[in-house]
Amino acid sequence: KGEITDSEIETIANYYDMLQMDSYASATEFGKKAKEYNPDIIYIGYRNVIIYHETFEGELFKQHPDWFLKDSLTGEYVTHGTEGLKAQKPLFDLRVPEMREWWLNDISNQCENEVYDGVLIDALAKVLSNWGPKRKAIGGDQQSYMKYSQILLDEILAENICKNSQKGLIVANAMRSGYDDCLKCYADLLFHGSYLEWIEGGQSDYEEGLSKLIDALIQIGKEPGDKFICFQFHAGYPPPPKANLEKSDNRLTGSAIMPEMGEHYDDKDKTDDEIAEEMRAAFPYKLAIFLICANKFSYMGYTSTKLVDDDPRRWAPDYPEFNKKIGEPLGHAVKKGEYYYEREFEYVKVKLNVETREAKLEWE
Repeated sequence: KGEITDSEIETIANYYDMLQMDSYASATEFGKKAKEYNPDIIYIGYRNVIIYHETFEGELFKQHPDWFLKDSLTGEYVTHGTEGLKAQKPLFDLRVPEMREWWLNDISNQCENEVYDGVLIDALAKVLSNWGPKRKAIGGDQQSYMKYSQILLDEILAENICKNSQKGLIVANAMRSGYDDCLKCYADLLFHGSYLEWIEGGQSDYEEGLSKLIDALIQIGKEPGDKFICFQFHAGYPPPPKANLEKSDNRLTGSAIMPEMGEHYDDKDKTDDEIAEEMRAAFPYKLAIFLICANKFSYMGYTSTKLVDDDPRRWAPDYPEFNKKIGEPLGHAVKKGEYYYEREFEYVKVKLNVETREAKLEWE
């Protein structure tokens, strides 16, 4: 909310193993200070494939207004949304060669910045899907949709991995439920790894979506080459189970999280103590999902705020599990039921039942 302090930077740097920032000069200065406190921290920049977050006031828009999408009917610029700051963010027109060249050079410049270790590429799904704002500009017919997606694939992502893959870590907000392979094919071919923010997916298809994503991540771990996977879990319980629990298989006695806890997370009108209590209660379930999927270069985040001057329990929680040994995995996770998984590490056994919203961590 205000000017960040050196003390807060020190706390952040020593708490997190990885930080994703933007490409502003202020972020570069932040990164320099963070690496003074923690030289091993992984620090990556950011670029969206369709949303220009610098807004209409950004120099790029002022210099090249023809690089951005317009509504095919009204001729007005299409934006990220219709309200607030989203209404001030225009969308890149990937069909413009000069815009694509600028974008690729921006990724290159960030990778070559001595502070950054790589870049996060965001919003693939918005280009690959029939996202409303984009559809207003390019049309909703299948041919236009496929042609625009092909430009992203051939002229941006494929070019980027050829040009910049040796310069730094190229991670994308790629994999998510809702697609046949959870967009694993993109992570396989075009990036060093994937950032995950839609881990538990939609409420209506929770079991199918989450289990499909887990299956894809387990498969990544079995394949040659190590992928960098960043799990960003949000606070809150999973939705209530749809199954009749009395008839469900693989129930977990003494589960870390009980099914009746399920509800949407909402911090409105809640105290910091109430929020911290809910986060703590839901954490073992999130941790179980992570450990079932985790590979050599996997990282887990868990927050309920983006503001460092909020209660630290919301962005830097300190749980007993953080001080427990996990050890080496004794194998990949095994799927023993339609929505049930088990995995063993040296010091902990993990059981996860997505259908019943139950998880159990058995520590040595």
